[in-house]
Amino acid sequence: MAATPLVSVLCITYNHRSYIAQCLDGILNQQTRYPFEIIVYDDASTDGTSDIIREYERKFPGIVKPILQSENQYSKGIRTIIASFMLSVAQGKYLAICEGDDYWTDRKKLEHQIALLESDLEIGVCYSRAKKYNQRNGKLGMIWGGPATRFTELIEGNVIPTLTTVFRKELYTRYIAEVRPQDKQWAMGDYPTWLWFALKSKIFFSKEVTAVYRVLEESMSHAKNIERKENFIKSTNDIIKYFCNFTKTYVDIKKVNNQLYLNLAINAMLNERYSLANEYCSFVKEDEGKQRVKKIIIKTTMLRNIYRFYLLNILG
Repeated sequence: MAATPLVSVLCITYNHRSYIAQCLDGILNQQTRYPFEIIVYDDASTDGTSDIIREYERKFPGIVKPILQSENQYSKGIRTIIASFMLSVAQGKYLAICEGDDYWTDRKKLEHQIALLESDLEIGVCYSRAKKYNQRNGKLGMIWGGPATRFTELIEGNVIPTLTTVFRKELYTRYIAEVRPQDKQWAMGDYPTWLWFALKSKIFFSKEVTAVYRVLEESMSHAKNIERKENFIKSTNDIIKYFCNFTKTYVDIKKVNNQLYLNLAINAMLNERYSLANEYCSFVKEDEGKQRVKKIIIKTTMLRNIYRFYLLNILG
């Protein structure tokens, strides 16, 4: 009888035929002293991704465990894929995430993170850093991820790369029950999770680079469609306000709203909608510090062009 896996690695994929093998290989190459499982959820891909997943299931029975949808659930409005389809079948005490277009590069990633979680019961989630890979130009970009282990730090913005995390299943189950993200209209699932974890447990950050995050042209958080990206930005703002109200934590609403309009302005700028960018900047009130600098850059043609090039080609 196979031993119960200590870790369940959750892999969500859709039309990732060109990337899924690299993703699964990075997980399977993990050197651990304990069993783990890989639950691969395919949301009715149309490019043959599911065929590759089935091949891995044949090669690694009992480890690679597919959930293959015949109809796309995301298009039906189901955003909480993990809570809705994967959590109930995950056997591990711990959960890790690596989406089908990303991949792990450190073969000791799981081993080190599980040892940390096992040694300190107060740690709910640990994470590290990742390199960004820009699929458009085929180049590795900036390193993503930084130290933000307290709620007051995370509320300033999400710097936790989800593909580097390992967290306690029991705590995540409590988050689903208490916050009920499946009832919200949030465009992302990771950011509210880490905010809740910061309130209920300790978060541990490691500076090592353990994975590669692939930036695709049409991913939700990097959508070319300006309206879709705007919805993503506004959803982030909604999450921040929800958790500040949830915790009764004081937050400078002026600063939060300023950041919203600056992010909308940056998005318009990246899409070469400069009049719209200037319009959003006009809503930034009594700005100071970094917000003031960004506003000046966006409204100044030469600086704006340099900043746009940096965001698209250097930062990735």
